[in-house]
Amino acid sequence: LRPAPDDYILDCGCGWGVFSIYAARQGAEVIAIDIEDNALKIAKLLSDYFGVSQNIDFIRSDLKAGVDSLKDKFFNKIIFADVIEHIENEQKPRIINMVFRLLRPGGKILIHTDNTTRVKLVVIFRKIEALFLFKNPKYYNIPWSGVRLGHVGLIYVGKLSNMLKQNSLNVKIIFDASKIPFLPNRFGLLHKIFTQNVPFFRNILSGGYIIIAEKM
Repeated sequence: LRPAPDDYILDCGCGWGVFSIYAARQGAEVIAIDIEDNALKIAKLLSDYFGVSQNIDFIRSDLKAGVDSLKDKFFNKIIFADVIEHIENEQKPRIINMVFRLLRPGGKILIHTDNTTRVKLVVIFRKIEALFLFKNPKYYNIPWSGVRLGHVGLIYVGKLSNMLKQNSLNVKIIFDASKIPFLPNRFGLLHKIFTQNVPFFRNILSGGYIIIAEKM
C-alpha cells in the first residue's frame, strides 16, 4: 500500500497496530479498529513508544459498528490483514459494501487471508496421517476454529473476489509462497516446479493470498 504523508488509511482489525504504526511513521493519518481490549492497549503503548500516537485514532469496536460510525469519513487506503476470515461469510457482503462506500475513487482495499483450499487440504492430510499413526483424526480441524473470534469465515479466493467485483472494484490477486504439506522444502527443484511454476498447484497450495481491490 506504500503509506505516504497524504494518505488517510483505515486499518480494519488492527491487532497490535503493526501496520497502523508503520503507516503513521510514513506520515499517514490512520483510523484503526479492533474489538480486543488487550490488543489495543498494546497498540497504544507501541504508538506512544514510536511517537506516532497523534497520527492514529484507535477505536474499540466490532467491525460492523466501527465502520458504520465512520460513514462521514473517506479513505484512500483500507486494509484487512488476517481479519476477513474472522467475519462470518453471511456478514462479509455487508461489511464490504459498507467499506466500499468509505473508499475514495481510485482508492485501494488490501485483504490478506488464508488460502481455504490449502487449509482444508492440510486438514484432510493430517486426518489420514493420524489414522496411519493410530491417532484420533477428529483432533485435526480448521486451525483456530474452536476459539472466540476464531476462523469462522474462511473463504475461497474466487468467492471473495466476486464479492468485491460486485461493488465495481478492480481486483488483482497475489498468492503467498506455496507449500506442499507432504513434501519438505528440501526437495528443492521438485518443490519449486510445483509451487511456483504450475499455476494450478501454486493457487491451491499457497499458504494465503492477497487481494488488492481498486475503486474505479
